[in-house]
Amino acid sequence: MSRIRRTVLCLLLTVVLLAGFAWAAAPAETFLFAQQLNATEKQFYDQIAQAQNLAALRSGDPIELAPITGKYSSDAELDAQTDAYMNMAINATAVYQREHPELFWLNGSYVHASYSMGGGSYTLNLKVGMYVTTSWDGGARSIDEDEQTIRSAVQRLAAEAKGQGGRYAQLLYVHDWLAEHNAYNDRAAILGDALSSLPWSPLSALTDEEQPVCEGYARAFKLVCDELDIPCILVDGEAGGDSHMWDYVRLGGNWYGVDVTWDDTDGYGTKHDYFLVGANTPVDGATTFSQDHFPAFKWLTNRELAYPALAVDACPLDVQEEPPAGPFSDVRAEDYFAQAVIWAKETGVTDGTTLTTFSPANTVKRGQAVTFLWRAMGEPEPTTQVNPFSDVKASDYYCKAVLWAVENGITDGTGDTTFSPEKPVTRGQMITFLWRTLGKPGETGAGPWYADAENWGNRNGYLAGTAESYTTAANCPRGDVVYYLWQAVA
Repeated sequence: MSRIRRTVLCLLLTVVLLAGFAWAAAPAETFLFAQQLNATEKQFYDQIAQAQNLAALRSGDPIELAPITGKYSSDAELDAQTDAYMNMAINATAVYQREHPELFWLNGSYVHASYSMGGGSYTLNLKVGMYVTTSWDGGARSIDEDEQTIRSAVQRLAAEAKGQGGRYAQLLYVHDWLAEHNAYNDRAAILGDALSSLPWSPLSALTDEEQPVCEGYARAFKLVCDELDIPCILVDGEAGGDSHMWDYVRLGGNWYGVDVTWDDTDGYGTKHDYFLVGANTPVDGATTFSQDHFPAFKWLTNRELAYPALAVDACPLDVQEEPPAGPFSDVRAEDYFAQAVIWAKETGVTDGTTLTTFSPANTVKRGQAVTFLWRAMGEPEPTTQVNPFSDVKASDYYCKAVLWAVENGITDGTGDTTFSPEKPVTRGQMITFLWRTLGKPGETGAGPWYADAENWGNRNGYLAGTAESYTTAANCPRGDVVYYLWQAVA
């Protein structure tokens, strides 16, 4: 049963910001919903996900989105535009939360609007805030402590699963563990979450504290899949005539259904009727999976989003592992950056971090970023012979790239005599470096320093495929740097 509350508002997002603590990055294929947002919704999505905004939301403070300006000819038109922007902010928060089951303490969000107007123009200000679910509201439980408990359980279960063999065997182990260690919480399903919201969280399925309802099973399964780097998405909809949540998993290039809840026999053994099933897999006599499970993403205010199509038949036991792309074992053929990695290696933009690994999730440093750009542009010689930076030596591989970038206005030093080549580069900085390298196309000068670059990147589709992970302030990984370069330069 789905327990996410709808008000003005919708579900909010937040990401773990504990020092030294990070959830495993889910595979890119899992962010199918963010890719279906329109351009304005995606801008809201990115703004809310910025580090400083996430910190405010986690502490319970509302955050202000960037002001929106426009024109209107009547009060009715102004009201309509305000409502439209509020709905788009709601949609952005809804999508983020459905893709992040680690946000177990959230119960919804609100959006407030205010505006100033005059001469047929207006400036709209939107504030987004969050509600904390019953069990964690007012500090009743510690979000930090429960977060760490969930994370430890996920890591342990994933480590055990990896010892079972290939991906099919790993998923089977996780499915069976969750079914065998839990019993469906009928009492919670009947009474709802007024007293406790634990059964709807992954904590319930991963610990013995409380038994889960379907959301608990599905969210726990997805978190372990994320840790195993197996694409998995949460699926809302209807099954058996009631609201329900289950999972879709991508294996061997196809999507399959997994419903741990319906395979849990409450202590009477574990079924596999709903494990890696296809659309036409019989699950109850002559009934097929697609005839009793009906997905529907209805958390948006004005439309539904699409789920991926399932394979026709169940996943075979001997399913082939998806092959790596090119020479690197950590880059799969279906990764959005796979072709970019091959291009980067073939053109000399960058090589792997070892002979067999590319390390696409590793953060790129400033020295590396300008070097990748410099190589992509053909390694032009800098005209200056003066190096003002004490932390850039002539023998450093990035020395010429740094001098070239600075003299061409691509970036400055971090001080008069420092460049900080080992400092991480953010996504906003990287796309801005690229935009400046290519002559600042479409420059308007409006908004913050990165606005023109990000608008240019979005218009040209350079940021597509990184819908979940692109936020201005987030560190930029190797996979995304070569992906941006490949799209804009190759």
